[in-house]
Amino acid sequence: MKFGKCLIAVVTLAAIAALSASCGGAGKYADAVKLLQEAIAANETFVKTMETAADGDAAAAAISAYAASFKTLGRQIEDLEGKYPELGENTPPELRDIEAKYEKTSKEAVQTLMSKAAVFAANDKVTAALQAFEDIE
Repeated sequence: MKFGKCLIAVVTLAAIAALSASCGGAGKYADAVKLLQEAIAANETFVKTMETAADGDAAAAAISAYAASFKTLGRQIEDLEGKYPELGENTPPELRDIEAKYEKTSKEAVQTLMSKAAVFAANDKVTAALQAFEDIE
């Protein structure tokens, strides 16, 4: 299923960003910290928006916005993968706290996506938004 592939890609990208991000905005990984903070904010915004979605149209809009965020972030994360290849293997101690926060917000976003998508599954806009989310590469 394409959603599973997309989810793996998002989690992988997120993990790399997380690995890059927790030095508080300074030091070697400052650009990665900024990117991870953006990813955490995208996760948190998505969860809040989906939790208050009263109908399929609102859910579809939230899913579409979230997908757009990660399409942009994904490209930036790929750039960081090349810049910091060491992060794919080990998390430096200075990045562990932000990695944990990112993982937490990512899990919340996935859980929210799955539960709300099921509620509004009959809505054509939700179906289209989910397809767009799955198509992120």
